[in-house]
Amino acid sequence: MTHSLYTLADEPGNTVYQLTRRIKLTAESGAIASFIREARGTDPGGWRMSERDLLVGVGGAPESDAVVVDLKPNARDIVSLYLMRGIVGYSYAEWTPLSFLFERLFDDQPERDPERFKQRFTRGEGFRGARAVSFVYLRHGTQRGEAWNWGHIGRVNGAILFADAWRYFDQEIESLGWLG
Repeated sequence: MTHSLYTLADEPGNTVYQLTRRIKLTAESGAIASFIREARGTDPGGWRMSERDLLVGVGGAPESDAVVVDLKPNARDIVSLYLMRGIVGYSYAEWTPLSFLFERLFDDQPERDPERFKQRFTRGEGFRGARAVSFVYLRHGTQRGEAWNWGHIGRVNGAILFADAWRYFDQEIESLGWLG
């Protein structure tokens, strides 16, 4: 999974997505860690990062940029791109499960040259893709001393959710009306 900042521009009947740069959400100085330090300090618990918070955190302009996630960056002949609309997280002392709030742009769409396609693409004006939620985790929490890196379980990153984290995710996602 890769994350990129795109600049949005309008052209008649379409929104143009122009790749600006790749971004890193993790690391000690990344957007997620910085937000958690501000929102939670060293206290474990839940938090919600809006799309605006995310864009500001990566140095984007909330009025004209978007964070786009490539779920299959190494796939040949297809693209799977999703808008990141926000993040709901629950930080423990040593790890942080996350729920990414996605809006589908393209899912396994055949493309002869995916890398070229991802440089610049369009969606119809007013396009709204299906909403989705993805759970992952970071190997760091509210305590200092470890790197903010993605956790690993085999070839995918899956989060185990304990009751307190699940209740928080369920409440926040429901309050947003994200899947309803």
